Amino acid sequence: MASNLFGIHGSLVAGLILVTVTAAPVTSSASSGSGSQASAPSSETGPAYPILPMRKGLPPKVTLDIPNRQIDVKPVPEVNEELFRRAFALPGVENRATILAVPDVRGLWLNDRISLIHPEIIRRGREFAHIHVGGNLHIALPTGRAREAVRARWAFPHLMSNQEGWEGFVLL
Repeated sequence: MASNLFGIHGSLVAGLILVTVTAAPVTSSASSGSGSQASAPSSETGPAYPILPMRKGLPPKVTLDIPNRQIDVKPVPEVNEELFRRAFALPGVENRATILAVPDVRGLWLNDRISLIHPEIIRRGREFAHIHVGGNLHIALPTGRAREAVRARWAFPHLMSNQEGWEGFVLL
């Protein structure tokens, strides 16, 4: 049941996380010989990623203070459990205490065996994202990918994103 609740939002969250972790480019159908998804560059020089579909409806309202979180979405325990399960099951991702947020938050850390493709987006340690108890996920994305997620209404710029070095930090 939790997988059905997780739906497309979960697929997009997992996709954004995987793009940050692996930065694997999407191959075009011309070069791979298969019918792969359309893609677009995430930045002037970065690899191409699947284009995010436009979110239907309005994005959730968010707080304008720290911790930055959604305020008009009632958490669904099964969805949150599935988010935690999938996020921390990603290869090379460790479940650690955050160093970027309040103490009850779990950080997603890249282990030392993972090469950092975008080290400039990691603020401290090897933590690239964290999940609050209510399921709000903050993640550092390459700036172009973060802007695309905001334009498609899947993300909201984190309140810290206007500071140098935090430009790709978003709330999903």
